[in-house]
Amino acid sequence: MVAAHQQWLGLTSGLIRAYTYRQCIAPKSANGTIYVINNGNEMYIDIKSTFDLDKIVKKFEVAFRSYVADELIQAIPNATQLQSEIASIQTGFDNSTFILASRYKGKIGQIKANHDAIFKQVELSRNSYLTQTYPGDVPYVSTIVDIFVLFFEKCYSKHSLVRNFTSAEELLYSVNSYHRLRNDLSHPGSKQILVEDAALVSKFVKKISEAIDDKYFWFTSRADLITLIADFSSSINSEPKIIQNISELPLQHRKLFCREDELQRLHDYIVGKDGYRRVAGSVIVYGYGGIGKTALVIDFIFRLLKEIADASETLQFDCILFYSSKEEFLRRMETSGERYIQKVDRQIASFDHLITSLCRDLDIESIDSLDSKFNRGLIVVDNVETFCPTDKEKLFDFIKSTPRNIQFILTSRSEEQCEEKLHIEEYREKEKGKRFIREYLEFEEFSTQLSDTEADALLSASKGNTIILVQSLNSIINQVSTVDEIVASLAPVQTKEARIIADFMYKNTFDSAIRELEEKGYTPRNLIIIASLYKEPIDLYSISQLCGIDIGTAIEICNYITKCLIFIKVGEYFSLNDFASNFIFIKMLPERIELSKIKDRIANHKNRMNEKIKSLDDKICSNSRIRDMMDDWKPKNYIDKIIIAECFDGYKGFIAATKQKDKTLCNNLLREFNKNEMITNHPYVQYQKAQIVRQLYNSGLYEEDRDRLIKSIERAYEDSLESIEFGYPHVRNTRSHGAVQLFFGAFLLEDMKDASRSIRHLEEAAKILHSPTSKLYFDLRFYLASAYSEMFSKTRDRAYSASRNRTVKDVLSNEAAAIKNRFNIHRFKRTFGTKAYSA
Repeated sequence: MVAAHQQWLGLTSGLIRAYTYRQCIAPKSANGTIYVINNGNEMYIDIKSTFDLDKIVKKFEVAFRSYVADELIQAIPNATQLQSEIASIQTGFDNSTFILASRYKGKIGQIKANHDAIFKQVELSRNSYLTQTYPGDVPYVSTIVDIFVLFFEKCYSKHSLVRNFTSAEELLYSVNSYHRLRNDLSHPGSKQILVEDAALVSKFVKKISEAIDDKYFWFTSRADLITLIADFSSSINSEPKIIQNISELPLQHRKLFCREDELQRLHDYIVGKDGYRRVAGSVIVYGYGGIGKTALVIDFIFRLLKEIADASETLQFDCILFYSSKEEFLRRMETSGERYIQKVDRQIASFDHLITSLCRDLDIESIDSLDSKFNRGLIVVDNVETFCPTDKEKLFDFIKSTPRNIQFILTSRSEEQCEEKLHIEEYREKEKGKRFIREYLEFEEFSTQLSDTEADALLSASKGNTIILVQSLNSIINQVSTVDEIVASLAPVQTKEARIIADFMYKNTFDSAIRELEEKGYTPRNLIIIASLYKEPIDLYSISQLCGIDIGTAIEICNYITKCLIFIKVGEYFSLNDFASNFIFIKMLPERIELSKIKDRIANHKNRMNEKIKSLDDKICSNSRIRDMMDDWKPKNYIDKIIIAECFDGYKGFIAATKQKDKTLCNNLLREFNKNEMITNHPYVQYQKAQIVRQLYNSGLYEEDRDRLIKSIERAYEDSLESIEFGYPHVRNTRSHGAVQLFFGAFLLEDMKDASRSIRHLEEAAKILHSPTSKLYFDLRFYLASAYSEMFSKTRDRAYSASRNRTVKDVLSNEAAAIKNRFNIHRFKRTFGTKAYSA
C-alpha cells in the first residue's frame, strides 16, 4: 500500500505539472473559451489537411495501442493484479486534495468496475501485435490513454520515452490532446481542427514514434509515418496568401461553446447567405462584459480563414486584420476562487493608433489607398466602447467613407451605429445554459456532471453570464468551491466580489451613459434607481409620474440606457438587466432615509394605479359603449386601458371646447392629449387624434394652421393603421379596424381630393364591414361609390363605373336594413339612383 500511495503521489504530481504545463500554453479565457498563447499564424486546417492528419493519427494508433498493451501486460500480467493496482491508485485519489483528483475519480471507478473486460481487450491488443492479426475487439483510444496516464509512473516513464519531450508534463498533456483530436477526427465534418492542435499532435506522434521500438509498427512502417508527418507539417506551415495579423493576438481560442446560431448570423452578414451575396459593410457585435463577444469574433475569423482555404476560387479576401482595445480581464484565482480585474495594455488606444496600425500591417503610405489596393478586406476593432467619444465618431465616419469592399466587425458593450447588429446575450434559456455546462465539463474531461438542480441554481445565480459560468465551473472542477458556495457568493450583496463583477460588466458603459445624459441636462440616476426599486417591469407613464418628468424625456433616457444594455425593453415596459440591477444595488442606491421615501412613493403610485384601474373596470361594466370599445380595440395592458379611456373622455371635452369657441381650453386639452400619445402607441390613440384634430379643423379657431392640421389628420390615420398592422395585430379585421379604414378613406376623398388612395382604404374597409348590419356598412358604400364615380370621371375607365354600379346595387338591395340603421337612403338615391345603370 505504501508503494501504491507513493506511485499515486508521483502520478498526481506529474498530473499537476501537466496541468500547469497546459495552463502555460492553454490558459482559459474568462468567457468560456480555451486560449493558447500564439507562436505563429493560427487558423483551422483545411479539408485536405484534415484527411491527411486523420491518416497519420489512425496509422499511429495501432503502434501506440500495441506499445501500451505490451508494456502493461509485462508489468501487470493478469486481471486480478490489474484490479489490485487500480484499487491502490483509487485510494490515492480518495485521500488526495490535489486539484486534478476529481477529474479522474469517475474514470478510475469505471475502469475498476470493468477491469476484467478491459484486461481482456488489452490482452487481445497485445496478441494482435505479436501475431500481426486483426482481433476485432480492441480497447477504445480513451481506454488506452487512461491506462497510459494512470500507469505512467509504473509502466511508461522510461527515459527512452520521456527524453523526446521537454518534460513528463509535456508528454502527459500531449497524450490527452492526441485523444481529444482523435475523437474530433472520428466524426468528419462535425469539428474544425486548429492548426495549433494539429501541429501539437503531429509533433507528439513523431516523438513517440521515434522513441518506441520498431517492432510495434507492424501495421504501417515508422518511416512511412514520419514521411506523412513531414509532408503534413510542410503543408500547414506554408506561407498564407492573406495579409493577417492573427499571430499578434495576445490570446487565441481553442473551443467555443453553444454559439452556433450567432456564428451563422455573423457569417451571413460578412460572407452572405446561400443563393445571394448581399453582405454588410459593418457589423456591431455587442453585449455587456464577459459575455463572449471577442471569442465569437476570433472563432469566426478562424472559420473564415479555413473556408477561404477550402474555397479559394469562390471566396477571396486580401486581408483580415484584428485590433483590440481591450484594457482588462476579469480573472479568478485557481486556488482561492477570489475574483480580480487584471489590467492589460491596449493593442490600440485611439482612432489614430488604429489607422497607423492599419497602414503598417498593409504596407501602405496612406489609408486613402486602402480600397484601391485591396479587392476585399475585413477589419475587426474589438472593444470600441473604450474609445473616447471623439475617436468613436472618427471611427464611424471612417467606416462610412470606406467603400463596401472593405468590411468591418466591431465589438462593444453598447449598441453602436452599424449596418447590422448582433446582440450576444447570456444563456437565458435554461436548456441552452445546461448544454453549455455539460459541454464545458465534457471538454475539461470532468467525469461528474452537475445535477439539474445544481445546474439550475448556478444558471440563476450567474444570470447565465458566460464568464461567471466558466469561472464557477473551473472552481468546481478544481475542488476550490462547491455549487452551493458559488451560488451564495453571487448573491446581490455589497461584497468585494460583487463590486468587482459589477465594475467589470459595465466598465465604460454605465458611468459614461450617466455622464452623457447628465451633460444633456437629464437626471438619469433618479430614473434608474426608481426602475431598480419598482420590482417589476415599469412603463413610461409610471416613470414620468414617479420621476416628475415628461414622457418625451423619459423615452429619451430609457432608450439611451437600453442601447447601453442597462435596461431591457419588452413591449412598452422597461426593466433592469440582472447584472445592472446588482450594479445599482452596490453603487447607486441612496442612504436609508431617502431610500425609504422612494419606496413609499412607488407604493403610493402603485396604489393609485390600482384604484384607477378598479374605477375604470367599474365604468366598463356599467357603460356598454365603453365596454364595446374596449372589446373591439383590445388593449394589451392596463396602461392601454387607462389611456384609451382618457382619450375617449378627452374627445368629449374637445367637442365642448370647440362649441364654446374656447381656443385656450382646446390648446390645454391638446397638450394633455399629447402626453397620452407619448405613453402608448395603441392605434386607438392615433385614431382618436385624427377625430380631435378634425374637430379643431372644423371649428374655425385655427384658420392660420389649416394646412398643418390636414397633414396632422393624415399622419394620425396612417399611424393608427401602421400600429394595427405591426404592433397590435389582434385589432386587425375588427369593426374598429374597418372604421379607421372607412374614415381615412372618406378623409382622403373629401379633404385630400385623392380618390385613388381613397379607394384602396375603402376597399380594405369593405372586406371587414361586409354585412349590412350597421350604419358603417352603408356609409362606407356611399363613399366608395363616390370614389369610383370620381375616378371614372377622371379616367373614363369603365372598370370604375362597373364597380360603382355594383356598390350602388348592394345598397339598394338592402334598403330596409339601411333605413333601420338610420342611413339617409334618400340622399343616396338622389346621388346615385339615376347613375346606377348608366355608362
